[in-house]
Amino acid sequence: MEAASTGLIGRAINALAISPDYAADHTVFVGTREGRVFRATDGGDTWQPVNTGLHAGNIWNLAISPDYTSDQTLFAGTSRWVFVSTNRGETWEAVDAGFGPMLVRDLAVSPAYGSDRTLFVNTDDGGVLRQKFAPAALPSTSTPTPAPAPTPTPTAIPTPTPTPVPAAVPGVSGPGLGVLAAAL
Repeated sequence: MEAASTGLIGRAINALAISPDYAADHTVFVGTREGRVFRATDGGDTWQPVNTGLHAGNIWNLAISPDYTSDQTLFAGTSRWVFVSTNRGETWEAVDAGFGPMLVRDLAVSPAYGSDRTLFVNTDDGGVLRQKFAPAALPSTSTPTPAPAPTPTPTAIPTPTPTPVPAAVPGVSGPGLGVLAAAL
């Protein structure tokens, strides 16, 4: 076994992820205890930092989309957030799933991510969260095309029909109690 650490000497590596198309692109990522991600595109001979937008403690884990060759998507689980990159790690954005800060122990990308856009997140409290991304919900590295404004659909509001009050039930008194007693 040979060392593949040029550019990583002295770094505490917590996470390792390999491109699903490694045979063709030779891409490997590592995440460090210092909260940095490094990428090698030569099978691990040389490493370059890819950290723009990362700002949250340790990188505990990395996960790569099975469609990485086409969507260039990978995820980083940190000591506070999940981050996503859609441009091979060049830039990162925090995923705001509405759960707040959390220690991310593990990430798993659905094997059908290209169609179902699902990421599973294991948190420090033992919870497993599922995040489904709409294609437009992921950060884009290109200029987004504005979506057309939705056309409001008129909704008819029904006019309430008065309900007659039933006759009083023997032995029950007071307003409204006759209706309740009749239902029983």
